[in-house]
Amino acid sequence: MSRYKLFADKLINILLPSSQRGRSHTLWLQSLVSPLQTVNDTFQDFVKEKKIEAHMTSQVLHFEWYLNHKFNSYLVNQDEEITIGHYVDYGAPIYDDGEVGETFNLTYSTAEDWSLEDVSEQPIPLYWGYEGLSAIGGSFKVLVPSINIEEEPFDIMLKSEIERYRMAGKTYIIEHTN
Repeated sequence: MSRYKLFADKLINILLPSSQRGRSHTLWLQSLVSPLQTVNDTFQDFVKEKKIEAHMTSQVLHFEWYLNHKFNSYLVNQDEEITIGHYVDYGAPIYDDGEVGETFNLTYSTAEDWSLEDVSEQPIPLYWGYEGLSAIGGSFKVLVPSINIEEEPFDIMLKSEIERYRMAGKTYIIEHTN
């Protein structure tokens, strides 16, 4: 970040000849350069935010940190955080290409020995379908603590950030915990 930093005070002290380094003259030059310093500070904040956005991914750890960084000023209690809740991933559907009327249940066994005679445990289903996902309503849940503005504008801002970084095909629910 020092690439974009303007050191106005040091620059004035370096460029000003020693014969003109009086206090009033130095302060007058610093006051002339102060609008440029203000613009530079604003630009540095802009560059910092753009650098964070450039390094952002949809990984949960980074995504939670980014949402908290972006929306921390809207939270009532600054110690609370926006979190992402995970749901069970039911995977992709597996289709049976068997004949019509034939039922084929894909299962796997947790037994150590894979021979069919020795299986004493009940097989566990490999795929349950989307019935769990339809009951949940989303792939993940964003849990938001109490906020100091109305929920509707906050949800719009939060959705725009989530839509920017979420993976395609993933759905979400925003839940406010008051």
